[in-house]
This record gives sequence, structure tokens and C-alpha cells, in this order.
Amino acid sequence: MYSFLIKNGRVLDPSSGVDTVMDLAVEDGVIVMPESSSAAEDVQIIDAAGCLVVPGLIDAHAHVNYGSSDNSFQAETGCFPSGVTTVLDGGTCGVSGFQNFYNSVIAGSQVTIKSFLNVGSVGQTSHLNPEELDPARFETEKILRYCEKYRDNIVGIKLRLGAPMLKNHGTGALTASVQLARQAGLPLVVHMIDCPLPVDEVLPQLAPGDVYCHVFHNTGDGVILDKNGNVLPEVFEAQRRGVLFDVAHGRGGASIKMARAALDQGFKPDLITSDLSRFSLYRMPAHSLGYILSEYLHLGFSVEELIRLSTETPAKAFLGNKAGFIRPGAPADLAILRVLEKPVRFTDYLGEVLEGSRLIRCEMTLKSGEPVFRQTDFF
Repeated sequence: MYSFLIKNGRVLDPSSGVDTVMDLAVEDGVIVMPESSSAAEDVQIIDAAGCLVVPGLIDAHAHVNYGSSDNSFQAETGCFPSGVTTVLDGGTCGVSGFQNFYNSVIAGSQVTIKSFLNVGSVGQTSHLNPEELDPARFETEKILRYCEKYRDNIVGIKLRLGAPMLKNHGTGALTASVQLARQAGLPLVVHMIDCPLPVDEVLPQLAPGDVYCHVFHNTGDGVILDKNGNVLPEVFEAQRRGVLFDVAHGRGGASIKMARAALDQGFKPDLITSDLSRFSLYRMPAHSLGYILSEYLHLGFSVEELIRLSTETPAKAFLGNKAGFIRPGAPADLAILRVLEKPVRFTDYLGEVLEGSRLIRCEMTLKSGEPVFRQTDFF
């Protein structure tokens, strides 16, 4: 017997190329193709007319080490209302606290949580006291041991290459982190806000699958535009090599002006993630992943592109294609989204304004077939 019958929605699954109005059913926590003879009288029918029915979204950068880091939020609170069913913690935790994070947060969360492990042992435990990036103090053996022990969960290594963390360690922290990631067989995610190193010193060290994080930030030397506003050739070259560029919006990681300039020159990021933290969740300018996707809808992305960058792309990059799809027999991780026609004003951390007319709103989220979020007027 079906738990839910989702009718009349536009099913959009970039991984399989499906884009059509059709019905889906949920039975015993998995997706099934409905048969008219199987619908019982007590089945919960969801009329998704005018909505997108998409794979549960994947937010590949947020901070959810709730209870052990002062910048983290509870995953269920920040993810489900935007249709996010899988979140990748963006290096909140280093090896000194990872076991506790795994046991106390990850194991019991309704949201599927995967992790980027911070190269700094204490990670982002304290907002005012950043991690130590002296390569001599990296616990390399322990990091590699944890990457193997938690191979099912740790999907990459995180390095925050900002001036407050880097201090006087120069390129040493980057070189050591690259070597560590290669030894672990995992991608390296490099935070570039307020980076004192120029792009042409960072990008050559990154390999296919590594991530350049906060691509549209506008502070420090690690910006992707030259003094004339042109996208640096090294950026295009790195993207051609397979380096991934992530928006990682957050409260201070994405300049509208920078994004416009780069997009006008044909550069598009590979990932659009939230970088949400306790300090930015449901606060402007970031608010939520749905709000951020709406902003990029007005910067020239299609709805189809946005769904792909929030499902298929991160699943392929970090999750072995084990999420981000709709197919019979798969866990029913689903988001029902509606594109509302309404005036909206997006303002970035520098005060730049983008006027819009559409907002992507999550009407309902299902995780393993269970309803975990539903708008009060969606019935």
C-alpha cells in the first residue's frame, strides 16, 4: 500500500534526463511507479500541480556540527524547509572532535550528513579562534587514519586559506594540505575568502575534483577577476582541467557584482551551495539554500540548471552517485518545489542589489518516504 501518491507534478531528474508531468508513489520508504489499481482509499494524495518534483537537494557546503561548534545549526532545522535531504558539512570539524560529531550528530540525524574533514585539528569550533594552519602541527597520521575509518562519511579534506587562519604560513599550508588529500585519495576543498595568496599560486596545485570555494568573494588576493574586471585565464584553465568552482554563498562569500561580471564572460560555477551557519541561517543575505538558488535564477541560471547543480553534480563529485536521483526502488528523498511569481530584492554583503520577480519555495520534503517538512497551505 502506498504511503503517498504524488500526482500532477513536473518530475525533474537531471541524472536520468526525466522532465515530464507524471505521478510518483512512495511505498515502504522507497519510490515506486504507481498503478491505478493499487491506490487504496486511505493513501495520502499530494496534488503537486504547478510544482517541480525533484530529488532531495544536496547542499554540499554548510555547517551542522550542532552543539560542539558555535557556528553550526541543527541540520533538520536548516535543511528540510529548503528541500535539502543530504548535507555536506564544510569542514566544521577536525580530527580532535570528529568522533563525537559522528556519534552525537551524524549518526542520529534525519538528514544524511557527510563531511569534509578540516586539516586543523580543532576545526571551526570557535568563530573567534580559528584553526591552526602551521603544517608542522597537522596531525597527518591521525587524519589519514580517520579518513580510512570513516570512509563512508568523510568525502574530502577542507582547508580555509584565509588570512586569519593562514597567518605567516604562506604556501606551506596549501602544499601540505594538497599532499594530505592526495594520500587520503580525497578531494581538497579550499576556502578562498580573504586569501593572501593570488589565484595563480593556488589553482595550479589543485587537481580535478578539488574545489575552489567562495568563487565570487571579493576580498583579499584570491579573487577570480583581474584589476580590469576580466576572469583570469587560470580560472578557465582550471575549470577545463576539472577543478570545481563553488559559490558557497554564506553571509559574506558571494558578491553580486563579481557574479554578474564572471557570468557575463561565460564563466559559470560548478556548484551552488549555501555555506549556511548559525550566523547566516534565515538571516540576510543568505537565508537558505532555496533563497540562494532564487538569487542565481535571476543571475541567469535556468531552473533546470539549478536543480542539476544541487543534485546530480554534488552526487557525482562527492557521493559516488548514491543520491540525487529519482528511480523506482530508490529511497524516497524528494523535494516538491514551486517557483512563485513575486517581487523580491536580493542584497549582498556589500550592499549590491539584485531585483527579482521569482522565488523558489519548498512546498514539501520527504526523507526516506517520511514527510519532514510541509507548508501549511500545501494540501
